[in-house]
Amino acid sequence: MSDNRGLSVSVQNVGSSESTGTADKVRADNPHEGHRQRLKQTFLNGGVNSMHEHQLLELLLFYALPRKDVNQIAHSLIDRFGSLHGVIHADPNDLMREGLSENTAVLLRLAGVIAPYSERTLLKRTQFNNLDSVIDFSYRLIGHCREERICIISLSKAFCLLHYDIYECGSTSRISLPMRTVVESALRHGAVNVVIAHNHPSGQYLPSDEDITATGELRRLLGNLDIVLSEHIIVGYPCCYAMIKNYSKDVSQKDFDI
Repeated sequence: MSDNRGLSVSVQNVGSSESTGTADKVRADNPHEGHRQRLKQTFLNGGVNSMHEHQLLELLLFYALPRKDVNQIAHSLIDRFGSLHGVIHADPNDLMREGLSENTAVLLRLAGVIAPYSERTLLKRTQFNNLDSVIDFSYRLIGHCREERICIISLSKAFCLLHYDIYECGSTSRISLPMRTVVESALRHGAVNVVIAHNHPSGQYLPSDEDITATGELRRLLGNLDIVLSEHIIVGYPCCYAMIKNYSKDVSQKDFDI
């Protein structure tokens, strides 16, 4: 990416009094500019887990209402629809009855439907050709979670992705593998192969004694139902570890943005 900072300095130095006047006018017209930038920076630095529901809704509303203070609007919408989820899944007509424009209502509804749509698209085209691709997928799903998560990945005979579920589990130092949940998920989605992945927020990627015991028990349990536990992946950083194949992979050099 080219560095345009020198060009910016040159432009600001020409007619500096006019530039300063314009900047003052922008600040006067939009006194919430600083608040908006702070929220954007919070999101860029910490992601959604670093923000409250109303702040995420504010951030979304910035792009529909660029010259308004949207803090009170965000709070009012969450009070009316019960949660951020309720707002972005509300009927656009109901949103417009709350005083929002059609453009704003469409943006909020789009925020509610675009992620599930993209996930369905992902499911249709994802096939795992090797262990590295399964590890990469697991890291994309739970590698950045601050709390421990378990991901149940249901696969066809040809290792095509059928479905995945993500669950909270245990503490940050010990996994509690929900055997019944894994089996029910695999049966519900017609899995022939199953991959389990869980993260260690500490970054430690080697299995604990509990991990090893739980993997063996689950492997036998699924085997009795003619379902193969193909792998149990520990998602750490900078490495992930595949327990069954005894294989580790460095994920620190890859870009896993979804």
